[in-house]
Amino acid sequence: MDIKGPSKSCKDNNNGKQGVLFQPASEFLPMIDEVYKELVEKTKAIPGAKVENNKFCVSVHYRCVDKKSWASIAEQVRSVLNHYPKLKLTQGRKVLEIRPTINGTKEEPLIFVGSTRI
Repeated sequence: MDIKGPSKSCKDNNNGKQGVLFQPASEFLPMIDEVYKELVEKTKAIPGAKVENNKFCVSVHYRCVDKKSWASIAEQVRSVLNHYPKLKLTQGRKVLEIRPTINGTKEEPLIFVGSTRI
């Protein structure tokens, strides 16, 4: 979701030039921020719940939440996600992650990296 490389003239330590960026999900940043704020508000009443904004992804951690409240957290996340059809829900170890659905192929980042070489 976020690849940063050196500028094309990196031989002289970039000379203050900004590196090149490949961020196919940058259009989702305002949406991710909205979802983050909504989830912080919806989960603040659940002890142990933690919501984290990871720039291109929102993580809802429930590791420290009483097992009886796990369903409540999942329900709150789904209720917010229903308003954002361009985002998808994935699950990890005691974490729910909301990510953008990006059209494209896995080759695009490789093509980007290859095209920025000196």
